[in-house]
Amino acid sequence: MEVATRVASALSLTLETNLFRNTMPTSPDVCGAVYAKPGAPSELGFGADGVQRERPSVQLVFRGVPGDVDGPTAMAVSAVADLAKVQDQLLSGTRYFLITPQQSQPFVLKRDEAERVYVAVGLSVYKAPA
Repeated sequence: MEVATRVASALSLTLETNLFRNTMPTSPDVCGAVYAKPGAPSELGFGADGVQRERPSVQLVFRGVPGDVDGPTAMAVSAVADLAKVQDQLLSGTRYFLITPQQSQPFVLKRDEAERVYVAVGLSVYKAPA
């Protein structure tokens, strides 16, 4: 997932250490995850066979130490600010036309039994087929 690589780079995180794809382990406390989500229907081309553009969604979720809302919120805001800069560029060899937030601000998704706050934000992706 190219978006996870971009988020890791933007936030100085390490994939599978403190930024994960489609899962969030119980440790470390401070970490994030990029979840693939259903999006809008793919676009077919006029006069061209097959899917021409894909429209998936992703959800970014960040967690902090127990009781901390500001840390994971800041991580989400920074990730969205960086991803919103993607306009017609290659990410790991795949052409991304646009990545846009689905909400104006990240939101508190939940608190776990350890009182760690999970902050989330959804993004719509417009890209070429991989």
